[in-house]
Amino acid sequence: MSATPRPVVVDETTAVATTNLCFLSAATAHRQLCDDLEPIIKRHFAQNYYQLLILPNCSEEFFYGWIADIQKLMVQYKSLKFSVLACGASHLHFVDASSMMQELSLTYYSNSIKGLSELLGGELSELENDNGVLMSVMLLYLHGVSVSC
Repeated sequence: MSATPRPVVVDETTAVATTNLCFLSAATAHRQLCDDLEPIIKRHFAQNYYQLLILPNCSEEFFYGWIADIQKLMVQYKSLKFSVLACGASHLHFVDASSMMQELSLTYYSNSIKGLSELLGGELSELENDNGVLMSVMLLYLHGVSVSC
């Protein structure tokens, strides 16, 4: 004798709670995916994208010194970190035609702009000679140029 399935009774409150849980789960999954991709995108930036930014005849000291400075300052400046991630993800989108990388690139770009806005809302005299801010702005500019082309 087979059991007939019982209908599930869902009231409006349960349906809303389930929908909210799905959205929260999707947001959590997206955030986790982004976190998991960060080291891959950073590595892609350093190994594949960075060399496109630097003149081929620049000194070896400058070439390795600038990427070392970027990597060091990314820890201190979230805006720089997100600028690097935006450029790396955008380049991955260009190379692989991945719509996910395009979306992720724009998310990182937005996060970088937000971080810069917070930095610039503070004491500006502290930022006069700040390489982290300058690098972030330069990379955001390059991202904007490459996306619009």
